[in-house]
Amino acid sequence: FVTLPDPTDPRWVYYEHQHGEMRRIDITAGIPFSGGPATESVRPQPLRGEKPYRFGWFTPFFISQHDPKTLYAGANVVLKTINRGAEWRPISPELGETPGGERAVVPYGSITTLSESPFAPGMLYAGTEGGHVWVTKNDGAQWTDVSAGLPRKWVTRVVASQHDGGTVYVSMSGYREDDFTAYLYRSTDFGATWMPIANNLPAESINVIREDPKRRDVLYVGTDAGVYVSLDRGATWLSLCADLPTTPVMDLVVHPRDDEIVIATHGRSLFLLDARPVQALSDAIRASDLYLFEVRPVQLTWQPGREVPPQPPRGRAVIHFWLKAASEVTVEISDAEGRPVRTLSARGQAGVNRIVWDIRGKDGRDAPAGVYRAEVTAGTLRITGNIVVRPSKR
Repeated sequence: FVTLPDPTDPRWVYYEHQHGEMRRIDITAGIPFSGGPATESVRPQPLRGEKPYRFGWFTPFFISQHDPKTLYAGANVVLKTINRGAEWRPISPELGETPGGERAVVPYGSITTLSESPFAPGMLYAGTEGGHVWVTKNDGAQWTDVSAGLPRKWVTRVVASQHDGGTVYVSMSGYREDDFTAYLYRSTDFGATWMPIANNLPAESINVIREDPKRRDVLYVGTDAGVYVSLDRGATWLSLCADLPTTPVMDLVVHPRDDEIVIATHGRSLFLLDARPVQALSDAIRASDLYLFEVRPVQLTWQPGREVPPQPPRGRAVIHFWLKAASEVTVEISDAEGRPVRTLSARGQAGVNRIVWDIRGKDGRDAPAGVYRAEVTAGTLRITGNIVVRPSKR
């Protein structure tokens, strides 16, 4: 379910199977990590005489942001290791509920999600199958139940904010009870009080919520049917599902270096979406009739035997633009001397649109590296920008 490369030594990778089967392997040598007696497993084990830990189907675990040797995992208790999984110890009392329950929606009575604040070592949040959310500010010495004001639904994610020390987000799901309401909440006081922020989201169970790493007000959620974004911390939501298959989105992350939204689905693999237009989408842009976003530079790839057609494109330029109202759109691409290279057209919808240029001319031949001019026309509106095409590194 989860793979975690060691941030200080990426040859070591942690990964897991169902029900707490966490492992670690040296991917360069294929030699299992001997965290225990000649075994690659780093699964937490109870002390002699203690009851077995109850792990859910999906066990949350992560490497601490504050110490790469420290990992946390969630069973019916929160577990911690400070030696990369060689030894674990519980740092919480029983946080999970009794398995089963009246509605049979608590199959394991386990923790479903964990999150660590980047602002303070030892500040952790935990969410459970039965709808409880817990917080500790001292690495487990004391836990506080902060579930008051939340429905008793399966906690799919609890996310400590990377922008504000006291802010935390919680998403929940009721689909196991045939309840498809979108449950989403924000707290700005470490969970003492909660504000619902699902607002205009459709009735789809929410599986994940993420903050944008660069804009504190931008939030993303993945649901059982797609991906949505809020530019105002959940006051309103916009769909990002234009050409995304209708499929459960189980996880997503905004890559902090590449500014790409990585979308993980159940059954339809991975999708990438450029986050930069979303990050740049200000009130001023939304008030304009037409706006052209900066085009990400194109790095050409080297492909041998390109004299034999047909060949896939060596690169592509994704041209994002904003339209206040739907319109027919034309993109005229010309070279540095102003000579026409390609004309692209599409029906633009109100909102953010994109047109893809495959770095080929109108005759189908590859266009050389260089700086190109893109002129976007929508009715009487016109705007221009540059496209930088870099040569192959080979």
